Amino acid sequence: MCFFPIRTHGKGCMCHVTVRWSRGDNVTLLPIGYSYRVKMTLDGPIWPNPGFMFMALSGDNDSTKEHQLFVGSLVPGRTYEVLLDAELDVVVVTEVTFRWNNHIFYPMKPRYGVSKMELQRGKDNMIVSFCGTENVKENAVQRVLPCQA
Repeated sequence: MCFFPIRTHGKGCMCHVTVRWSRGDNVTLLPIGYSYRVKMTLDGPIWPNPGFMFMALSGDNDSTKEHQLFVGSLVPGRTYEVLLDAELDVVVVTEVTFRWNNHIFYPMKPRYGVSKMELQRGKDNMIVSFCGTENVKENAVQRVLPCQA
């Protein structure tokens, strides 16, 4: 007996996998991911730097693993927009952690960070704004908290 996976999109942009068995039965499995739209503005020195950006979402009870958001030239002042497919649903995101890494050895030791970020949850389109307060050195973690009203 073999199976053929069929990907469909259920409510809230959560991917569901429907498996069609060779005998004709259809079985829907649990969601494989939860979608978030991340729109963030990078802060740092005036020169661009080749590197990676990583991010993880944290809530009251759960945290996602760290996801790679971008590979390329890190340009301060540029707004990056990425779709993130998280492995679990962080119901209320209370903190975002940001980390960056160089492609190459760079003796100037630049510091980058998130100045502002919008996080839109896919299942209900709720938008939460986060504001960064500092820039961090390479491989250091920046904690980005919700903006104060």
